[in-house]
Amino acid sequence: DPDSLQVSAYRDELFNKLPFYEGLVYSRHSNTVQTAVYLDKKIVNTGKRKSFVVENLIPLVEKFEKETGMNVYVSGMPYIRTLNAQTIIDEIGLFIGAALLVTSLIFFFFFRSIRATVISMITVIVGVMWAFGVL
Repeated sequence: DPDSLQVSAYRDELFNKLPFYEGLVYSRHSNTVQTAVYLDKKIVNTGKRKSFVVENLIPLVEKFEKETGMNVYVSGMPYIRTLNAQTIIDEIGLFIGAALLVTSLIFFFFFRSIRATVISMITVIVGVMWAFGVL
């Protein structure tokens, strides 16, 4: 296979002929190589970053892992920002629901009336929506 011969040639050159890269680009004792991928600055600070990372980068990494059987660890600020933002978006509904439940319970224990609790919750919800500019 020509690809495996080319990879073997690169590996031999890197590990045996370029010792000054040890610790920077590769690690001989763990048999790992670091690779850098640069994203275009036009993509990094826009909404296109999310679609690029989720739809292009992650599937490419997973495909590479399946084909080679190697574990790939991805890091970097655009990647981490995208995954953290996605996690926050996924959890915000749960957080709002839990906050409404806890607030409702506190109001119910304070007022001892479902009617007063519902009126108070409607007032709180309208106030929060008004403060965030939804209304």
